[in-house]
Amino acid sequence: MTSQRKPLFRQEAVEAQRTPMVSEIVLIRPVSSTLMLGLCLCATLAILLFLIFGSYARRTTVEGIVMPDKGLVKIYPQQAGVVVNKAVREGQQIKKGDLLYTVSTDVRSMADGETQAARVNQMRNYKKSLQEESEKLQRIQLQEKQNAKEKLTTLRMQLARVNSQIATQQTRISLAKDVNNRYQQLLTRNNISLDQFRGHQDALLDLQSNLLSFEREQASITSAINDTTTELSNLDLKQQNQLSQIKRSVIDSNTTLIALESQREIAASAPIDGTITATIAEVGQSIDTQHPVATIIPDDVHWQARLYVPSSDIGFIKSGDAVLIRYQAFPWQKFGQYHAKIASITLVALSANDLSREELP
Repeated sequence: MTSQRKPLFRQEAVEAQRTPMVSEIVLIRPVSSTLMLGLCLCATLAILLFLIFGSYARRTTVEGIVMPDKGLVKIYPQQAGVVVNKAVREGQQIKKGDLLYTVSTDVRSMADGETQAARVNQMRNYKKSLQEESEKLQRIQLQEKQNAKEKLTTLRMQLARVNSQIATQQTRISLAKDVNNRYQQLLTRNNISLDQFRGHQDALLDLQSNLLSFEREQASITSAINDTTTELSNLDLKQQNQLSQIKRSVIDSNTTLIALESQREIAASAPIDGTITATIAEVGQSIDTQHPVATIIPDDVHWQARLYVPSSDIGFIKSGDAVLIRYQAFPWQKFGQYHAKIASITLVALSANDLSREELP
């Protein structure tokens, strides 16, 4: 009986040392794949969160101008003409009412030269003659009033004298009547003759006739006093009417003179306090009413940008939105962009004509 020998090494160990004909597959995941997977997952999560909670800011490029919050005051001449005086310089601080320019609108003719100046001189002479006429009329009226008062004083003195004469005449008539009555009694007794009695009667009739004359004179003087008093009271109204007519003529001449002066030379003055700039008009230069001769920047202003957004984009803008401003005078590639916020949005749309007045770049 043959005994079987046992191997020195285990079968597993022997197989382990033996070179295998087919190798085993080992799956190894590289680090880059894990990193890419993580990044993809984070990106996907970020996109989902953005779609759920995020918002999209639309970018719009618009044009605008930089202006003070109180606006710019542009000075336009009222009429076309030639600048004859320039009273300001660039950057000068001015006050309301200060003279800026004087513009001449006078027209020259071959025969009379400056026709507008000749008309002004004629109107001034006419006004001067009206004023002299008013002064003469006032002196005449004063003399007339003084004469009326003196006449009234004289008439009253005459009336007082006539009244005194009437009173005296009445007393004499009363005495003559008493004497006549006594003489009548004597005639009844045949103590005197009829001729003597009639002589006393004639004297009484003369006294009565004189009394009637005095009374007629009294009535005439009284009527004259009443007429003079009425004339004196109406004299003020009459004089006022005459002076009023002259005053109206003076006012008309002043109006015409002002109109002529405005057509001859026009003074452009400052409507507000501020700083004068863009004084483009010079002495001797012709100007018109379509182009400004100067611009005033008001005092105590804050500069702001006025942006003009198309109607297609205005619905996506609200107050408080951030804005990046680029200035044409400072290229943004070199000086960068300036951060700002929308302060307010107008409630109405502006037409093309309104935008043209803003002088957009």
